[in-house]
Amino acid sequence: MKRLTLLTAIVAGFCLTCCHSNQQGSADADSIDSMAATENLDIEQPPQRDEFRFVASFTKNSDGQYDWIMVKGYVGNDESPYFEQDHWLIAPLDENPSAEQEKWINDKTDINFDGTPDLLIYLGLNAVGRVSEFYDAYIWNTEGMYFENVKGFDGIANPDIDARTKSITSVYRSGANEITEEIYKWKNGKLELTKTSTEKISDDED
Repeated sequence: MKRLTLLTAIVAGFCLTCCHSNQQGSADADSIDSMAATENLDIEQPPQRDEFRFVASFTKNSDGQYDWIMVKGYVGNDESPYFEQDHWLIAPLDENPSAEQEKWINDKTDINFDGTPDLLIYLGLNAVGRVSEFYDAYIWNTEGMYFENVKGFDGIANPDIDARTKSITSVYRSGANEITEEIYKWKNGKLELTKTSTEKISDDED
């Protein structure tokens, strides 16, 4: 499942949403897991958010397809990663996508609207019915100065992050003739599903 190495003095857990075939993913009351480890506890001062740079690499399976993404976060010119996270891709790829770093790593978007850029890792798309894209998400904890995984975010189809409304909207094909919209908002530091609506569509709208 997920493997994490974040060299800070804070100990926490990790979570992986294993099945993406059900596109109605949602975040529950424990929507954020701290992402940390127990190594290098003698570090005097954790890094600042703007010191991080991220690199994605991909691993092949026995069929020669790339089905696993590894994202490492480096601080300054350090050669050893301070943050390390991997995840199954939604669908295996025939060619190594490492050259498309900006497609797979978004470290410019403020996911929780606190004024600090967070981290989105692209996981690929599910082409069943209408195409849906999925991401894993990590917010920067400004007090503890470490990344936290947003539990359940990797089950949210087509997340649209809207800074104006401070919401994250998911619109996806939920049935043969229906579209579902879900709206998520941050409440007390947690991402919660606040509204769900489903609309019937005709074949002409496909």
